[in-house]
Amino acid sequence: PNRVRNEAKELRLLCAEDEQSRTCWMTAFRLLKYGMLLYQNYRIPQQRKAMLSPFSTPVRSVSENSLVAMDFSGQTGRVIENPAEAQSAALEEGHAWRKRSTRMNVLGSQSPLHPSTLST
Repeated sequence: PNRVRNEAKELRLLCAEDEQSRTCWMTAFRLLKYGMLLYQNYRIPQQRKAMLSPFSTPVRSVSENSLVAMDFSGQTGRVIENPAEAQSAALEEGHAWRKRSTRMNVLGSQSPLHPSTLST
């Protein structure tokens, strides 16, 4: 049987036990085909970053410089100017959020951190 090498009319078939293993195989084939290109595309920015001076710092945007810590625990909101107080307020808010999340889970409501697992 003579084969013409220029023709790409071959039927390609991949059989897999399930969708997850098919996805794994397809990913492996894509990595085999495009892996070096992906690696080079990753390395170029890394090399550029390494060439920058260690003393150069990223420039902060105007919007980042205008961010302030706020306290809404009272009837009206206020700007927190003391950095130590701002840190304390952030920790307290995180603790309250975790406590509220735990309470909701105990009551049977699900949070985004604890999705329900449905059995089929």
